[in-house]
Amino acid sequence: WYQRRVRGYLKLRDLAKMKTFLSVKQMSILVQDAIISSLDYCNCLYYGCSKSVVAQLQSIQNRACRLVYGLKKQQSVDEKLMSLHGLKIRERIDFKLCLLTFK
Repeated sequence: WYQRRVRGYLKLRDLAKMKTFLSVKQMSILVQDAIISSLDYCNCLYYGCSKSVVAQLQSIQNRACRLVYGLKKQQSVDEKLMSLHGLKIRERIDFKLCLLTFK
């Protein structure tokens, strides 16, 4: 999880450099592809992890949402996260585990 966290921050930094040239829709697609997909990869393995690990992954997701919509640090990302069709990290882990169990 540590490498995933570091790579996530590095990808966000690179995407932030391109923000001025891209629309919100384009930035949303890039963030979904580069950040969210890497957070979703094998995320059911995080089931039962400590809250600090989940909080760090949630921090990456929150920063990605702030990058797409240009939100300030004090503004809430919950509403905008739903518009990106995203669940919070803990909810994603539970959803993926339920999906794998159902199949």
